[in-house]
Amino acid sequence: MLKLLVIEDDEADYHFIEMALKETRFATRVRWVTDGELAIDYLSGRGPHADRAKFPVPDVVVLDLKMPRVGGFELLQWMRAHPDYRDTPALVMSSSGLPQDVARAYQLRANSYFVKPGRFEDFVELFQLIAGYWSFARTPAQAHAHS
Repeated sequence: MLKLLVIEDDEADYHFIEMALKETRFATRVRWVTDGELAIDYLSGRGPHADRAKFPVPDVVVLDLKMPRVGGFELLQWMRAHPDYRDTPALVMSSSGLPQDVARAYQLRANSYFVKPGRFEDFVELFQLIAGYWSFARTPAQAHAHS
């Protein structure tokens, strides 16, 4: 089962993602936080996120860029500097298609950059591809769990 952590401050966008994943044929377990600061708490296993049975280490992180408190770029910097998350796949999903945002995300070692689709059908198609690909790919979290 693919474990996803979605970091998204827009509840409607998160629900689109959640519904789109339900339309795919791939088994996923999704956890959601609303900003980069909460994502760091989750990834660090701090506070309520200490229970790894309830809040597992994600195989893949899907993150927005423009968020309150700690934004997506800062979260990517934190992940790439943190030994446990240096190589965790990070997929940026942003409303921004600005070339400088795309370039900066890749400079910070994002694995992919997607502009948020405008239609639900496009969310389903995108997450069919994402869930399919990452269900077959091996991630550091999966490799560690099987060692």
